Amino acid sequence: MNRNVTRPNVGIMLLLVSLPIAWLVTTGRAAETARNAKPLEQATAGELQQLLKARYDIAANLLDIEEKRLNEGKSTLRSVYEAARRVRDSAVELTGDRSEQIAALTKYLAVTRRLEDGVNKVVEAGAATPSDQELARYLRLDAEIALLRAKQQKGQQ
Repeated sequence: MNRNVTRPNVGIMLLLVSLPIAWLVTTGRAAETARNAKPLEQATAGELQQLLKARYDIAANLLDIEEKRLNEGKSTLRSVYEAARRVRDSAVELTGDRSEQIAALTKYLAVTRRLEDGVNKVVEAGAATPSDQELARYLRLDAEIALLRAKQQKGQQ
């Protein structure tokens, strides 16, 4: 009977000893990683601009790929819209100039209109559902709202 009481106590003792050791090892590694990493504040404007441009280029490529896949019947409308949103978001963040941001939102609106027209034709042919049509309409309206808001903000400056 005495053995049964001793075994759990040994397990608890091992746990209590191992927790501080694990904590020390983890915090030591975290501190070392933080010292070796380049602080975000030290990133130059040029480096940030390069990353923003690279992200935009990739987003644009993804949109092209998804549109081609959609035409081949291998993708979905949602995938194309997600890719288009990535292009929009990347383009807007790429510049601080309100006029260029409005241009990016205008291009996004053009994409949503083109996709909505395509979906309407497919629905008329019976190859897509009315919910696809409503989604296309919703996303086009969302793009129009974002563009109008950006134009209003530009007018307030």
